[in-house]
Amino acid sequence: MTVFADAFFYVAFINQLDEHHDEVMAWARSFDGDIVTTQWVLTEVADAFAESHIRRQIKAGFDSLAEDPRHG
Repeated sequence: MTVFADAFFYVAFINQLDEHHDEVMAWARSFDGDIVTTQWVLTEVADAFAESHIRRQIKAGFDSLAEDPRHG
């Protein structure tokens, strides 16, 4: 199964203080399939963390995605 993840999913997944974090994490742990998204969603996620102390980690994660041969 393949599902589309939007910025809501990724922000809640990354931000442990997000009110939906636990729910998103539980779903992600139980999901057995592929998650797809778009560059626009990733841009929204980057914007959400632009002023965050994890800004550099977000960029490193996106750089890692760009290097993955399954993406491109």
